[in-house]
Amino acid sequence: MEDDAVELVNTGVAFGKKESQALALIDLCEQFTQCGINPKDPPDVRKMLMERAKESQQAKKNRAQMLLEMLNSTRPSMVTSQKQRNFVTEVSMLVDGGKKLEGSGKGASKASSEAEAIINVVREPLAAVVGERRLEELNRIIDASPANHVSMMSMPALPDKGIDILVEAMGSPEEHDGRMSELAELQAEFEAKFSARQESKWRKSSDGPSKAEEILKAARESRAAERVAAENSEYAEEEAKRLRRAVENEQSPQAEMKRIRDALPIKAIREDLVKALQTHQVVVVSGGTGSGKSTQCPQYILEDAIQQGEGPNTRIIVTQPRRIAAISVAERVAAERDEPIGNSVGFAVRLHGNSPRDAANIEFVTTGVLLRRLMRDQNLEGISHVMIDEVHERDINTDFLLVLLRELITTRPDLRVVLMSATLDAESFSDYFAGEDTQEKVPLMSVPTKPRWPVEIVHLEDMLDGGGELEVEDESLVSEEEFNARKREIPSRLKKLAKDLLAAQDRALQRELEEAEAEEIAAQQLERISAAEDEQVEVEVSEDEDDVDDDDDDVDDVDPALEDMAMKLEDVENNRGMSPRRMRASSRVRALRRAVAMRDARTGESSMGKSGAGKRFGANETKEVSELTIQLLAEVAKHVAAIETDAGRKGSILCFLPGWDEIKLAMAILEETTDPELYEKLNVIPLHSTIPQEEQQKVFIPAPDGVVKVILATNIAESSVTINDVLAVVDSGLVREMSWNAESGMSTMGTVGTSRASATQRTGRAGRVAPGSCYRIYSHGTLHAMAERPTPEIQRTALEATCLQTCSMTNTGVQHFLSKAMDPPSDETVEYAMDRLFKLGAIKTNEASGGEVLTPMGRLLSILPLDPGTGRMLIMGAVMKCLDPVLTAAACFSSRDPFYVPPGMRDEARQIRQSFCATSDLLATVRAYDAFQTIQYDQGWDGARRWASDNFISIAALNTITSVRSQLLHELNRIGLVQDYDLDGRSMSKKTLRYDASVNYNAANESLFTAVWAAGLPGNIAARRQFGNFGTLRTRTEDHAGLHPSSVAFHRKPPRDRTPLPRWFLYREMMLSSQVFLRDVTAMRPEQLMLLGGHELSKRDFLDGDDAATASKAPEAGLLNESGELASSSDADGASDDGDKRTTSHRAMLDDWIVIDSQCADTMDLLTDVRREIDAALAFKVMAPRKPLPDASENIVDAVGGLFRILDERDAFRQRQFRRRDADYDRGDRGGGFRGAQRRGN
Repeated sequence: MEDDAVELVNTGVAFGKKESQALALIDLCEQFTQCGINPKDPPDVRKMLMERAKESQQAKKNRAQMLLEMLNSTRPSMVTSQKQRNFVTEVSMLVDGGKKLEGSGKGASKASSEAEAIINVVREPLAAVVGERRLEELNRIIDASPANHVSMMSMPALPDKGIDILVEAMGSPEEHDGRMSELAELQAEFEAKFSARQESKWRKSSDGPSKAEEILKAARESRAAERVAAENSEYAEEEAKRLRRAVENEQSPQAEMKRIRDALPIKAIREDLVKALQTHQVVVVSGGTGSGKSTQCPQYILEDAIQQGEGPNTRIIVTQPRRIAAISVAERVAAERDEPIGNSVGFAVRLHGNSPRDAANIEFVTTGVLLRRLMRDQNLEGISHVMIDEVHERDINTDFLLVLLRELITTRPDLRVVLMSATLDAESFSDYFAGEDTQEKVPLMSVPTKPRWPVEIVHLEDMLDGGGELEVEDESLVSEEEFNARKREIPSRLKKLAKDLLAAQDRALQRELEEAEAEEIAAQQLERISAAEDEQVEVEVSEDEDDVDDDDDDVDDVDPALEDMAMKLEDVENNRGMSPRRMRASSRVRALRRAVAMRDARTGESSMGKSGAGKRFGANETKEVSELTIQLLAEVAKHVAAIETDAGRKGSILCFLPGWDEIKLAMAILEETTDPELYEKLNVIPLHSTIPQEEQQKVFIPAPDGVVKVILATNIAESSVTINDVLAVVDSGLVREMSWNAESGMSTMGTVGTSRASATQRTGRAGRVAPGSCYRIYSHGTLHAMAERPTPEIQRTALEATCLQTCSMTNTGVQHFLSKAMDPPSDETVEYAMDRLFKLGAIKTNEASGGEVLTPMGRLLSILPLDPGTGRMLIMGAVMKCLDPVLTAAACFSSRDPFYVPPGMRDEARQIRQSFCATSDLLATVRAYDAFQTIQYDQGWDGARRWASDNFISIAALNTITSVRSQLLHELNRIGLVQDYDLDGRSMSKKTLRYDASVNYNAANESLFTAVWAAGLPGNIAARRQFGNFGTLRTRTEDHAGLHPSSVAFHRKPPRDRTPLPRWFLYREMMLSSQVFLRDVTAMRPEQLMLLGGHELSKRDFLDGDDAATASKAPEAGLLNESGELASSSDADGASDDGDKRTTSHRAMLDDWIVIDSQCADTMDLLTDVRREIDAALAFKVMAPRKPLPDASENIVDAVGGLFRILDERDAFRQRQFRRRDADYDRGDRGGGFRGAQRRGN
């Protein structure tokens, strides 16, 4: 077989021919499985080979284009002709300063012949023009790059005026070298002191308190005992007065509040909870929404502590995953205690807070706030209880906090931890905190919930037979007869859609099972082989490893709860000794087998012998299923709306969709309602995170009589938003989820199936105020195949900030520490994050412990509540004296986009955004923010509000940016990067940077502060490819990426006015959806990237070939030495031989994939030295944040600002010239100007 095809030889030995053939086939199937091939659907080998040949040709073409780009080739001129059945393409171009290059190629199609022509021209013809050694060197540069591709950056010579400014500021080369030497000595001295302090910190934390400290602590506790008794009597009297107010007057608000509290289901476990905390460090409380666990559990603990005389020693922290929840729950608890916020109850969230009294208090905080406190005080001194609410949501901060608390309770035996969860998964938290030695589970307390109204659940197959199951918690609320009376025959069009979708979902289940089984078998064999290698034994591969347990195919009419319990017990038994990843894969296979068995029981067919089993479920079919799902969902919503309006009920129909595109599609279908009477009764309201807050409030406005609200929402309505009048739920079973791939270094936004926990949560939106229904646009089998719960965020997100926090709290190694999480992240994700932190200069390896520790830069970055890269950008903004716009940009990174898109107005919204800036998404936002502040100052609030509405800008988002700016400014002031004399305003929360602040001298220099943004995203550079499809970009890891269509810089085709488009971009995020997209991009100049972009600049000169003879005379000094590494200066010097080395071109490498090329040696040398000076200024500021920069560094920073102003003037002049030339050209074409005069004269 050819290329990548593999020839499989299989044997079977038996006494009979048929038996031997059967055994050979079994062996073949096994080898298929090991090769990742589905035996039930073997590939078309011929087609596979053709596809691989096409892919191989494309890869060779891409490499050829890279070589031509490195030689500054003109765009190839191609002439294609057809000869018999083949196409022949002749190609020509100029390379390397005007040398002509020609070649040809033949192929079965025009595209194939053009590709072959490009491939052929870089072989012998190119070697003849530039020399074989030079061609070899260029190929070695490509091979040494991170992803086997490079881009050329042409660096124009700096204007003389710009060179003069820089040279004057830099001084002589000796002065420059002297500054670098002084800095190196200062850094070495500082690093030694910093490391000594770090070692002392870890030694103290591991050794525990000294004897003197213990004696001092005992003396303090003895003296405090009397104060505790006195203070507690005050708290007890306060509690007694509160109770008397509630008891003495039954009509009082206090009495009403007491009745409400006493009626909550959580009251049933009050005594059990406080008793359990007396003997256990950790307690898990599970209960559904409305049980009262969030508001009552903290009060029960505080009330009991005061009653036991421990009030002054009781300080309770309660975490909430969202800031709005922390504030609202705190206000509710304060109201129940008949006191204002700030007495015994307080809160602290990002940007806002109201602290409680010093003792006998409850403080509600966001998880991030508690983590930051732990960074400052790892023992949480003075805190008696930590309560984590909504722990089941499993956001990354909560998972990280659980690891820290599990470590902390071993050194703080007096600390009590309470985990409050929804009913699902509560047991897993109990298991997680079980004693390592005894494996004794922590107490798990279940709260009885209020009975809800019955909810009828209808799955996809139920729509065909009119069935459905009734979910009843209290049969006295409604009878099944009443439910049946409200049913209406499902229309035939719905049944047709349901049938088509059901068949597609069935095929998807079968395909997923086959792939999962193949992966599981391969994983089993890899694990066994790995174990055998460790033990040095030989492994036999069993022939029956892929046998399916027949028990899984039997479906009896049994209690689903018992089935789930049996499956969980089976999982526990089968998963013993497996790795966590294998455990999840094995459980997934069993769930899929059960789901397929349920399908087979329903259809009466076996998947093993079913015609068409194993059919590929390709991209087109996936799209078809998605469209079918949304279409059916919209039709079901109309059907349910008709039922509810006929019954005279008003309220909402809540539809769950994965994203904005699906919401728009559903809206379009609903608007096409042919029944005018029904159309009048529908009020369609989209609910999405990008919709302004004021628009979202429409979902809470009660519907008028005879009207039903159809709310089209994402999973934002699962828990973040509670709509009280929901009559019915229509669940697509889909969710848009972002995942992180460490191998590619990009985020992947995909539509995936939701989890069973989320399906239950969505169903629970109905039945709160009246009998309801839930229509699931998926089958019972699909439900069963869903994951039990969503993938924890720690396993699907980048971990730079988490790893940085870990380094500040432990020196035992980040990988080791994070492996203790409930669901540890992959090793690859942690390694990627650590590599990025190393490159940012935030961490280093501790030689003593072998773990990672913070550097001085890392210490500063860990203080800032930002992504480490954004924190570095802020520090650089202070160094380069352009802090204000950098501060706004950092706040934008931490806030939602202020630009919103009204339904059906995407093009208009994009044009408005482009009016602020057409080359940078971030700059457009910064300009919009500044414009709003100016208009508000000049025209007042009303004028600013109208302006924001006209420009599709959310005022709430702008206010958030303002708040985040204030918080970041406060942090910068606290660590010394911003001095008090640079601030205006009375209170810290209202302080702003003075317009004439020392860190704002260059704030109006857009070219400078956009270059500073590159310092925060050093690895996120993209280059527009010189050859290839229009709009294709290249990054460090991706050869084919594109600007996201939402970007202001996105162009579907070249501009009509022939304006040259930017070549270089900075991007904030690379994500994979239908293709690789770059989001939040900013066009960059080469000078900006050379001074502040990328991680590492390596300046080297290497030969330009003159002709074949010159190129082959002697060894050439190149960017790479013989070992394939970047050559040193000595390597280059040693390669010279008489007059054969000619350095007419001066080049450098940025991050091993960008070749910077300049014809001017002064420009390259000067920019390289200035970059070193900027790095030196940054290093000095990190070591001494409160000290001003040395005078030389100040002068260089000012000179860089002056250089960018000169470059702006140069580019503006060139742009005017281009537009004038373009206008003359257009007039000539229309018969005007000189050419027109010539034509008229003739």
